[in-house]
Amino acid sequence: MYTMFWEYHGTFPEHSIFKLKATSPPWTDDKKETNCTSCRRKFSYMVVRRHHCRNCGGLFCGNCSSHTTVLDFLGYIGPKRVCDTCFHYLKSDHDNDRSGSPKDVISRWKLLISRIVQGKALHGEIIQRIYEGVNSEVRPDLWTALSLLNARVPAWPSTYSMYTGLDKLNSEQIDKINADATRTFPDNTSIQSEEVQIVLKRILGAILVYLPETAYFQGISYIVAVALYVMGYDREEEVFWIVSTLLQPHGPLGPGQLDSSVEFVRNRLNIAAPNLVKHLDKQCLTLDVFVNRWLLTLFSYDLPLQTTVKIWDYILACGTSFAPSLALSILIEAQPALIIRRADGLVKYFNPFPTVADEQQLFRSGFSYWNSV
Repeated sequence: MYTMFWEYHGTFPEHSIFKLKATSPPWTDDKKETNCTSCRRKFSYMVVRRHHCRNCGGLFCGNCSSHTTVLDFLGYIGPKRVCDTCFHYLKSDHDNDRSGSPKDVISRWKLLISRIVQGKALHGEIIQRIYEGVNSEVRPDLWTALSLLNARVPAWPSTYSMYTGLDKLNSEQIDKINADATRTFPDNTSIQSEEVQIVLKRILGAILVYLPETAYFQGISYIVAVALYVMGYDREEEVFWIVSTLLQPHGPLGPGQLDSSVEFVRNRLNIAAPNLVKHLDKQCLTLDVFVNRWLLTLFSYDLPLQTTVKIWDYILACGTSFAPSLALSILIEAQPALIIRRADGLVKYFNPFPTVADEQQLFRSGFSYWNSV
C-alpha cells in the first residue's frame, strides 16, 4: 500500500542484506549455491548439509550456522538458526550494549551509524537497537544517516540557501509562519527562545519554497520543531533536509495520501478490533477525529515530546508508513477505555493524551502491524 524508502543501492558486501522491510528475507536457492557462504566448504547430501540463516537468508554449513537467537522483529516465534555473522551482529553486540559502560554504548552506536552510512547495516539490526533505546548523544547522527538513506543520496546537496529568504514568500505565507512558530510547543522554553524561533521560521519558509506541491498545514511547525529539538538549531540545514524527506509526496503526509492512510487504519482496525469500529460508528464518529492530527504532525502535537522523539526513531528507520501502523496500535491499546465512552468522552479521551504505561509495548505493536503490511 505504501511506497517504502528503503532500497538496495550502492555496493554492499556480498553477505550484507539491506532489507526493504524487516520481513523474512528471500532464501538463497539451494540449486544456485553449492558452497557455504562463509567457509566455502562444498555442500553434500549427507556430510555437509545446507542450512539457511533466518536473518539474512544465506546458505551455510552446520559449523557456520550453529547459533540460534530470537528474531521476533522478523515475526519468528522462539530462537531460530542464524549464521555466525548475523549472530554476532544481532546478539553479542546488543548484550554488550546493555552491560557496557556509557562510553562503550556510544562507541557501538557510532559503529552502527557508520555501517548505516556505508550500507552495511541490517535493517533488523537497526530496529532491534532502536527498540533497546537510542542514546541521545548519537541520535542526531543516527537521524541524519537514516534520512540520507530514505532520500537515497550519499550526502545532502548544498542548495539549502536557494530556498531561504522572505523575498521568496508572499505576505500570507509569512503571516502563517509567524503565527504558527510562536504557538509551537508554547511551554518549551528552548523552542520558544529567540534563536530557535528564527531558525524555525526560516526552515518553514524554505520548505514552502522547496516543496510547493505539499500544502502548508498548521502542524508542520511541530514537525520542524521536533527535528530542531533533537538536532540543535546549529544544524539547521540538516533539519531542513530531514523534514523535507519526511514530507515526500509518496508518504502518508503527501498530497492525497492522508485519506488512504486513515482508510488503512480503519481497515486493519476492523479486523483487529471490530467492536471498537462498531462503537465509533454507533457514536457517529470517524477515525479522522483521532488519526488525522496524529499523522499530520507525526504525533508531535498530542504526545509528550520525549515520546515523540522515540517514535521518530522508528519513523526514520521504517519510513513514514510506520505512522499509520502506530496510530492503529494506539487505538487497539486504548480500546478498553474507548469502548465504554460516548461521543463527547471519546473526543476528549486523547486530549490531553493519556500517559502511556508501556511505551516499548506500544512501539513493538506498531512495528508488528507495519511489518505485516
